[in-house]
Amino acid sequence: LDGLPVDRVTALTEARGWLYVGTGGGGLARWDGRRFERLALPVTASDWITALAPLPSGEMVAATRSGRLLALRGGEFRFIEAAGLPRDGRTAVAPAGRALLVGTLRNGLWRVEDGRASAVGQGAAAFRMVTSLASLPDGRILAGTDNGLLVTTASGEPDGVLFPGRPVEWAGVAGWSVTTTTSPAPE
Repeated sequence: LDGLPVDRVTALTEARGWLYVGTGGGGLARWDGRRFERLALPVTASDWITALAPLPSGEMVAATRSGRLLALRGGEFRFIEAAGLPRDGRTAVAPAGRALLVGTLRNGLWRVEDGRASAVGQGAAAFRMVTSLASLPDGRILAGTDNGLLVTTASGEPDGVLFPGRPVEWAGVAGWSVTTTTSPAPE
């Protein structure tokens, strides 16, 4: 961690050969294989990064504790507009076709496309907290939630639930290998 702005790592992703490291209080840094370079975030963005994900466009998206979504391309940031997206904290992000899925701390999973946000999975089960998002090789997405592991289609529509009623604290994917961390079901 030598060279990071702070030693609290909150998010990691690889995009275009760079390792991006989101930090709690130190913003965003990238590793070129030898050293970390701190990337200057726009003034109105939080320096607490909560989630990172590469996009098919070549951009890298960052979510901040203050509820902002940023896209980075070629060293330049732009804000991602998301009208209707609750500002209660972004916990996870993942590309879903032309859209972006965004997990929140208290308002579940949202789909952002063309500057507008819509809730995902309302009515199927109560997924208030989304802890993580992970993309499978076939494009489907796993969402760790406070009420099981939600499986979505490649476009972000609900497609089933694993471990219903059990909080899934983290979900990750390496090829077709899926790793989850669950908690006992609440009594």
